[in-house]
Amino acid sequence: MKKTTHRLKMLWARYDVAWKIQEVKGRVMEESQPEMYIIVIDDLWRTQDWEFMTLALPEDKNGSRILVTTRIMDVAKSCRSQIGDQLLEMAPLNDTDSQRFVVLVNCKKFLAVSLKKCGGLPLAIITLASVLANKSERKEEWEMVLHSIGSTLENGGDLQLQTMRNILLLSFYDLPYYLKTCLLYMSMYPKDYEIDRKQLIWRWIAEGFVTEQGGDSMEKTAECYFSELINRSMIQPIYVEYDGRARACGIHDTVHDLIISLSIQDNFVTILSGNECNSFPDKIRRLSLQSCCAGVPVMQAIVSNKSHFRSLCSFGFIRRIPQLSGFHSLRLVDLDGCESSDLENHHIRNIGSSFQLRYLRLNGSRISKLPQEIGSLQYLENLDLRGCGLLRKLPPTIVRLQKLERLFVEEGTKLPDEIGNMQNLQELSDVFSCENCVKFVEQLSKLTKLTAEHSLRSLWIYCEDPIIHALIGGSCCNFPHLKRLEIGTWPYKISQVPKGMIHLANLVDVRINIKTMAQEDIGILMGMSNLISLHIYLWDHPNERLIVNNPGFSSLKQFLFHCFGGPTVGLNLYRVNQEARGVVMDKVDPETATRDGSNTQKVTFWN
Repeated sequence: MKKTTHRLKMLWARYDVAWKIQEVKGRVMEESQPEMYIIVIDDLWRTQDWEFMTLALPEDKNGSRILVTTRIMDVAKSCRSQIGDQLLEMAPLNDTDSQRFVVLVNCKKFLAVSLKKCGGLPLAIITLASVLANKSERKEEWEMVLHSIGSTLENGGDLQLQTMRNILLLSFYDLPYYLKTCLLYMSMYPKDYEIDRKQLIWRWIAEGFVTEQGGDSMEKTAECYFSELINRSMIQPIYVEYDGRARACGIHDTVHDLIISLSIQDNFVTILSGNECNSFPDKIRRLSLQSCCAGVPVMQAIVSNKSHFRSLCSFGFIRRIPQLSGFHSLRLVDLDGCESSDLENHHIRNIGSSFQLRYLRLNGSRISKLPQEIGSLQYLENLDLRGCGLLRKLPPTIVRLQKLERLFVEEGTKLPDEIGNMQNLQELSDVFSCENCVKFVEQLSKLTKLTAEHSLRSLWIYCEDPIIHALIGGSCCNFPHLKRLEIGTWPYKISQVPKGMIHLANLVDVRINIKTMAQEDIGILMGMSNLISLHIYLWDHPNERLIVNNPGFSSLKQFLFHCFGGPTVGLNLYRVNQEARGVVMDKVDPETATRDGSNTQKVTFWN
């Protein structure tokens, strides 16, 4: 073993510099034969480099091993595909393992805070530990170090922290230009913020960071950007769903500090947080208000600088919101978490003047009316009004928004009568009952007469039972390209699964809020051969035994079942063979059933 290790060390030292491929291959074979060997290739960055290296690697299969480490998922997959071995994805260290890197005697109470800054990254932990090791154990000095970590990334400082910055910069500068921009944009979000994937990619598109590639839509391209940032370990996935995509993401503190420093340096983002009021740059392009309590003078300074504004976003309680008037270059407004602020109707009275607006999200409890001028926003693609509980109806001019792709409203908000004129609409939430239900159904059915590229893909319906059956079961309401359908939420429950659902052949994700279920309902759902994810929310136990026979649900990967109140429904799952599975729902003794604290039985079945 010692002899082999010595040879490997000598070999590694000798071939730091690239030699001719055939010569390197010959020397590797000479050193490794006839013994078993292990070759370690550390920190590989590009697939083409791996393809180059494989030409010099031996091809024998005598139990020897080649170990490759990389932070880029595409490189790892390329290695696995060629050598046919396993891929091990390293997760961030947990608190227990992180603490093993640092030994503190008198300053244990600062340990948790210190490690949180590192986000479970061994490199960050070791780097920070090196800084702390050179400090005394006085409380004031430790607090100074922890407080200065973020600012040091901007202004230089201790050598160890500068080393961490340099390593992070190496990863950042290796990104393609489009990923650099998308990552820098994420400095708009506060630390430890859970960033919704869909909202993030829509904001990238609205900002103009995404271009269509290879015939794919901009949304699909942006999804690839998001996945690539995860694969490069620049962001961390949160809530990975049945299709392998993360519902959200996070950024660990060290990377967040870095992108903030780079954004400020390039005047890419301006951040206003708490009571801080630092001098503004001459041109504010993107402003992020984070739990901001700034007074009138600050808002006046913002308004006076509005000619260059492209984005305005808020997070947490915001004491004052600038009037959205005369921001002619504005492309994105996202006022999230403004329930307790002074966001009122007059703030958006002249929103029509921001004619370049692509993305508008309002979350304010005092908004009760949208101005008629909103119909002037001819480039608007996303309108999100969830959280505006006082907004009872949308103005009729909303139907003029011919480029609007996504419309989200608070439950109870009535849509205009001519909703069918919005020919580019792809996502709609929530459909609410109106005075003339028949006319409303006819208008909504017009959304199906679009090209395959722009057809309605996602639909959430929360309304009375008759309207739901008219929407889904009517002959004029066949949504051929619908992918996701959610029917009913409390207090709305359907009495049975609409028979028209059997014609929605492309549905992959269905969520149903239903009073009870019969075998006929199960049969309708089984007939949907492309169904991948099924969520059932049942409010009363069935009166008959429900059985799923093969090949029912042949494509199903996720089955989530909730039973609320009443006698508990037992769910017995069994695999019939390797390709198919069966599900049986039957009454069981409530005393022996497994329940959670809310008297709700929840069963998740993964294929």
